[in-house]
This record gives sequence, C-alpha cells and structure tokens, in this order.
Amino acid sequence: MGKFSTLLFFVFLIPLALPGLEKAAWDLARSLKGEMASLAVAASSIVFQDLGSVSLPGNAVAVATAGDYAYVVLSYGSLRIVDLTNIAAPRVVGSIDTPVDASGIAISGPFAYIATGSAGLRVIDIADPTRPREVGAIALPGIPVRVAVAGNYAYVAARGAG
Repeated sequence: MGKFSTLLFFVFLIPLALPGLEKAAWDLARSLKGEMASLAVAASSIVFQDLGSVSLPGNAVAVATAGDYAYVVLSYGSLRIVDLTNIAAPRVVGSIDTPVDASGIAISGPFAYIATGSAGLRVIDIADPTRPREVGAIALPGIPVRVAVAGNYAYVAARGAG
C-alpha cells in the first residue's frame, strides 16, 4: 500500500493462525451494522467489503466501534472517526494526531484509549466525534501495542516490558 489506503468498511489486520478467528469475525460483523455482504480472507488480514468505503491517509492498524462510529487508528499516529450512519457512504467526521505510531484502540464511554508505542497510552475525549481532544497520557514501560478497558481500568499489552 502507498501513502493512502481505502477502508472497505473495515480492514482488520489479524493473524489467521488464531483459533476461532473466522467465527469471531462473523460474530463481530453481525454485531456491527446490518449484514455483511462478504468476507474475504487473505494471507494476513480479514477484509469486510461491499458495504461502503472511505479513503484514509495511511494504513489502518486497529478499529473499534461504538454506536454509529468507527474509530480507526492509522499506523503513522492518527485517529480517524468515521460516521457509519449511512453504511453505503461512510465519512470521516473527526481526527486527531498522536505523537508516534499507534497500534491499538479501545473505546469506553466518551473516551478512546490508544496504545501509541514509545509514547505510552493516550486518552482521547470522543464525546463530540467531530472534535476529539486529548485529555490524558501516561508513559509506560516497554512499547504499548494493544489496549483493553474494563470498568475503571485500562489493560495495556507492551513489548519489552519484562
């Protein structure tokens, strides 16, 4: 891919060696918005396609959904918020840059939690999807690559943290 990529509804970069991946992908598809038109399995990714697309200025590395929005993390360090109200014509309604490459995202309430490599964990207020803003950050040992949120805690997976 070049400097730009097109998100065909969603592109998930997930290793296919994970057990139960296809069932999980279909469960996710059903939990999103309506029925998925097709699922194409490639060597290193799963692509949901034929519903709509939106061009993004980079490679999508992580996606989370909440309500009518998809929160897409781009590899060079950016969050794009995509309005899915009209699934045939999704559109980017908000964005915010992060200091370095981002690799994981979780949504909880009005906040997005983004794993940003050597820059740690960033907390973004997404209450107004058209105007996301950073409201917190914490440096962490290692290189944070994934994040999950449950209750009042963010759980961060980091490489090289011991």
